[in-house]
Amino acid sequence: MKLHCVSRFAVAALICLLPVAAYSAQSQASDVGADMSAEELAAIADRMRETSEKMRADLKKARARFEARKAQMDAQHEEEAEPAKKVAAITSNKASKQHTPQESPAKSLARREAEREQAEIRALEERTTRAFAELQAVEAKQAKAAKALTEARRQVGVSAFAEE
Repeated sequence: MKLHCVSRFAVAALICLLPVAAYSAQSQASDVGADMSAEELAAIADRMRETSEKMRADLKKARARFEARKAQMDAQHEEEAEPAKKVAAITSNKASKQHTPQESPAKSLARREAEREQAEIRALEERTTRAFAELQAVEAKQAKAAKALTEARRQVGVSAFAEE
């Protein structure tokens, strides 16, 4: 399963569970203060913090797996594109030799090196742009999930769950 699908599923699950948690909290809101002691509320808050920490750790692991898989896929795409680049380079070399017979081998080598470096720079910029866009998407999903969690806590109205 792709990682972006997993994060979408997690966000969807949180959003779907939000009305259930909000409804049950509203129905029991009057009983919560009377039936639960401060120790029980502290225990619940601790469990919520632990769950939150586990979710953050899982998200970090998923992000690391995603980045590793992406790097592996990029390397695979580069390996697949390498023969085509070689053919294009040979073709362009043949064409340049036909058009400029007076060009020295040193100039030809320098020009090919410059073209290769420019191609590498363009590829690196493209990968960086894609990685940045994906990172922004993940951060937006995290912010949305955090906002949903904060909204759920606000609806519950229990101050023991407030983050410090």
